[in-house]
Amino acid sequence: MCAKIAALYVHGRIVTGTHHGDAFSKLTIEEKTQIICSGFLDEEHHKFIGEDKEIFVKEIVLIRHANVDDSEDPSVTDQGRSQIKRAANFLNDHMDLSDFQGFNSPIKRCQQTADEFSKELNVFFKPETSLIESASPRMLLAFLNNLPCKSLLITHCDIISSLVYLTTEKCVKEIKYCSPLIVVNNTVTSI
Repeated sequence: MCAKIAALYVHGRIVTGTHHGDAFSKLTIEEKTQIICSGFLDEEHHKFIGEDKEIFVKEIVLIRHANVDDSEDPSVTDQGRSQIKRAANFLNDHMDLSDFQGFNSPIKRCQQTADEFSKELNVFFKPETSLIESASPRMLLAFLNNLPCKSLLITHCDIISSLVYLTTEKCVKEIKYCSPLIVVNNTVTSI
């Protein structure tokens, strides 16, 4: 049985307590005047579950595979390797990825991108069939439920769009090659 902790979601922040009144007492004066969603924190799945809202309490870095050639089974190009190097340098300079687990689509272009990122970031990547281009929303939701709370994912444009929507209910218009998107507690940041 998974532990569920009394929690409140207010203005992008999740506050927990021994009971909801205790969580409320931890809010700032300003937060107490905002719209507050009452619910529980599901520690097993790292998710806030409210009456009308579910929020993944995870830090997920989403990266579209690097630029590829036009062949039938595309491979990462020299330009793509440069994209990987730039993105890896940025992540190394701005994030501590030591606790992150990596997952990638098993499709060749994503695997090649993951192999290059693995060298640059010292993060091991595991191929994950849930990240292939034809993955259904149900498949992606099951994957998200079991995803570690700190994860780095390398996959395809449409899968990134779906994952962002499933975690934040927001739409992403443009996803560039190797340009990380960071999802933390219902918020997405483009780098």
